[in-house]
Amino acid sequence: YEELSETPAGDIKEVESRIKRLRSTKQEYESELNELQSVIRFNQDRLEEDAEEVMTAVDNQDGDNEAVTDELLTEKTVTCWTCGTEIEAEQIEATIEALQGLSQDRVSKINEVEDELEEAKAERRDLQNEQRQREQLERRQQELDGKIEETAARIERYTDRQEDLREEIEALEAEVENSENDTYEEIL
Repeated sequence: YEELSETPAGDIKEVESRIKRLRSTKQEYESELNELQSVIRFNQDRLEEDAEEVMTAVDNQDGDNEAVTDELLTEKTVTCWTCGTEIEAEQIEATIEALQGLSQDRVSKINEVEDELEEAKAERRDLQNEQRQREQLERRQQELDGKIEETAARIERYTDRQEDLREEIEALEAEVENSENDTYEEIL
């Protein structure tokens, strides 16, 4: 009992507060990750669509327009879907790679937060278990203290009763002795 540390409710509340903050942080990171993945997918889809449009244009060309076909195949620019200007596809691919790196960073942070969250939950469980144990032991100690008081009161009553009986026995013995003396004297 004495080996258990005091577990104030404040410690548990502090850990619960930390768990709440970690959950909130995790949700923020997951939200950012979802947004990043949506942007990455959108950009990849747009690049693929542009590549398909070029291939379709090449497939639809007659033999007369070899210059147009050569121009389409060598052209590495696309129309930016956010601002409408012509930019090189490599710029978009570089941006996608940067976004993928950021996405991987968010996944790492989510994993770190999940680890911290699991540690905090384990700490909370330990503190709650300790508190429950302490409360059980305190209740048990109160029960035992109550039994000790009851036993002490019973002992005191029995001791008082014993004393009363002893006094009564002494009185009866004295009475018997007096009675015997009186009877003996009468006989004489």
